[in-house]
Amino acid sequence: MIRGHVTGVQSAWDGQHRAIWTTATVAIEEVLRGSLNPTTSIQVKEVGGSVGDYTIKAEGFPTFRQDEEVVLLLQPWEDGSGAYHVWGYGRGMFVVSHRDNRAPTAARYDVVETGRATMLTDRLAPEAVLDQLSRELRGLARSCDAGASP
Repeated sequence: MIRGHVTGVQSAWDGQHRAIWTTATVAIEEVLRGSLNPTTSIQVKEVGGSVGDYTIKAEGFPTFRQDEEVVLLLQPWEDGSGAYHVWGYGRGMFVVSHRDNRAPTAARYDVVETGRATMLTDRLAPEAVLDQLSRELRGLARSCDAGASP
């Protein structure tokens, strides 16, 4: 689980020219759980994107935008690439907003895309103050580390 900024987004066809995949480069600013280095960047790869005149929109899968601040729950791809994917499709991606002089907030991907919560999730609110979300995620991580199921 990390918080970071999207510093690059690139889409490309797969080797068989059957699907478009988007790879986002995310500069890690804070590690909420796990062993990633908070001063590095990682690659997050998801199905969907645009190449030339072709666009593939994969329902429920997160999309990334340059310069977005995000909180991500990640799993490594098992293809040896070193890239990650977002856990639980869009349920594992929160987009951070900084408005006026208020505390930063984080909204789950589906809320950002549709304006309402469309995905079922049992533990995390679809929108929260960023500090509250971070505390909840750390609490869930401690529970998991202690043997409880998430």
